[in-house]
Amino acid sequence: MTGTYPIAAVIGGDIYTTGSPSIALPSPESCTDSGDHTSYQAATHEFWDWTQALTVQNSPNGTSSWSTVTDYTFQYATGKIIFDTPRVVGTNNFTRISAGNYFTATRYDGSYMYNNTVECKTEDTTQFQSPDGWQENTALIKSAKCEIDTYRVDDRMFQELGNMVGLKIYIDKPNGIRWQYFATPLKPSMAAKVSKVITQKINFVSVHDVYFVTS
Repeated sequence: MTGTYPIAAVIGGDIYTTGSPSIALPSPESCTDSGDHTSYQAATHEFWDWTQALTVQNSPNGTSSWSTVTDYTFQYATGKIIFDTPRVVGTNNFTRISAGNYFTATRYDGSYMYNNTVECKTEDTTQFQSPDGWQENTALIKSAKCEIDTYRVDDRMFQELGNMVGLKIYIDKPNGIRWQYFATPLKPSMAAKVSKVITQKINFVSVHDVYFVTS
C-alpha cells in the first residue's frame, strides 16, 4: 500500500494479544490460496509457535495424496505460507498445515491508546573525505516497540512477563489494516489519581519479523 490512507475515526482501531502456552493443532488446518498459487493463508489461526515443529503438505485435489513439502517461507506472526515457486493446479495446489502449535489471540479490551514505533538502528560509518561533508550511516537491525494504555486493572500481561505474545494492532479494524508481530511485554504499570479512573500501561518490544497487513 502506498500513499496516505484516510482514517475516518480513531475508534476504528483495536488490539488483540495472545497468551501462553501454545496449543498443539488437533487436526490439519486448511490454507487458502491468494490466487497466485504461491501465497496461502492458514484458514483459522494467525500466530504460530516457531519453537515447535511445523508440517506443511500439498495435495492435487485437497482430499488425498497429501505430501510433506519444505520449499516455502512461513510467516509465524500471520499464518501465511509463501512457496518458493507457484503450486501447479491438479498437481500440488491444495495446501494444509498438518502439524504445528498455534497461539489464540483475543481482544485486549479496555484499551484506548497505543503508540507503535517501527525503527532501524544505524551506526555512524563516516569516512575521511565523505562526499560533501555529510555523515554516512550504515543500517543495522530493525525492531518495533509498542506502548498500550488501557482501563484494565488485572494481571494479564504481568502473567506473560518473560514470555512471547502475539500482537495484532489495528489501525482500521473494519478494513483489516494492522501491524502484526510477536513481542515481549516489558513493564506493566498502573496509575491512580483520586479524581481519575485507574489506568494501566504496558510496553512491548518486538521478537522476530514485523508485518503490516492490509486485508
